[in-house]
Amino acid sequence: MLTGVVVNTLAIIVGSGVGLIFRRGISERISETLVQSMMLGVLYIGISGLAKTQNVMVLMLSLALGAIVGEGLMLEQRFEAFAHRMEGKMSQEQSLAKGLIAATLLFCVGAMAVVGSIESGLQGNHATLFAKAAIDGVMAITLAASLGMGVAFSSIFVLLYEGAIVLFASMVAPFMTESVIGDMTGFGSLLIIVIGLNTLQITKIKTLNILPGILIPIFYYLLLG
Repeated sequence: MLTGVVVNTLAIIVGSGVGLIFRRGISERISETLVQSMMLGVLYIGISGLAKTQNVMVLMLSLALGAIVGEGLMLEQRFEAFAHRMEGKMSQEQSLAKGLIAATLLFCVGAMAVVGSIESGLQGNHATLFAKAAIDGVMAITLAASLGMGVAFSSIFVLLYEGAIVLFASMVAPFMTESVIGDMTGFGSLLIIVIGLNTLQITKIKTLNILPGILIPIFYYLLLG
């Protein structure tokens, strides 16, 4: 059940170790190319998952309502403001805390962590978390090389955060119909595609402001069957 979460956690630990050992031997160019190449795999996972969508109308409704809720709450803007505020409080001497906070925000806050954990809990499908593990591993190398040991400790928060979502999703899975799971998966897959496109700098879509829509299929089928 927690296979994807454990792999993601270990990838961050290993990546941090590599970054600490080879602090000056890893160029930004290599790291950037690695992340870009893995985004192609992320796009493939997202496109494959779209086929599981049961009702396109529900998908469109989820996108619309998710955007309304997310923009109304200004989720992405609030997260960015919080991240800048936390970074501002960290002095150069507080490198451990700075690395811990920066890495935790990067690895935990985002659509891929939520969608991947939900898929693991509902379907036992760890593909998204495996892809996230590969990306986080590379990012951990780069972050640890510049911010130090604190990056490795962020793996604890990743384990707790993603693990909690997986366990909750697995608890409610027996009450979910095939249609609900299919449409939630389709919505999540669409967000994963957007993450890939954003990282490749093709689009600039605010995924956090759309993320609330992943819950819409639950309410739709509860109310309308």
